[in-house]
Amino acid sequence: GKVSFIHPIYRPIPILWKGFIYAFSFVISKFWALTKTAASTQGQIQSGKTLKQFLVVLTRALVIAVTTSTILQDIYLPPSRVSMSTLIQNQWLPSSLSRYEIISPLFTSHMDSNVSEGESKEVDTE
Repeated sequence: GKVSFIHPIYRPIPILWKGFIYAFSFVISKFWALTKTAASTQGQIQSGKTLKQFLVVLTRALVIAVTTSTILQDIYLPPSRVSMSTLIQNQWLPSSLSRYEIISPLFTSHMDSNVSEGESKEVDTE
């Protein structure tokens, strides 16, 4: 039967985690923008750049959020890594996830049998 504790793909991040990640990323990005603005302008007010600043903060927040989500998903919600011995022991082979199958030749030729017996033919290049 189907085993529920084996996951062939990355599991989705719970919605509560996502909300926290995106909120945290936006706060970090906004804080980064504020410290950068304060350091570069020394308190002067810049007009006409609010939309650009917002888009920079939003883009930075999205990059931070996606990176954080990827790292957390890889650490806490990865696909199952099952050893070959476990697959054999639980008689899970062949698995529906197997990418390997037996390949049999469509035909055999006389040359193939000579090569398999250790004989080799030299090619005359002149």
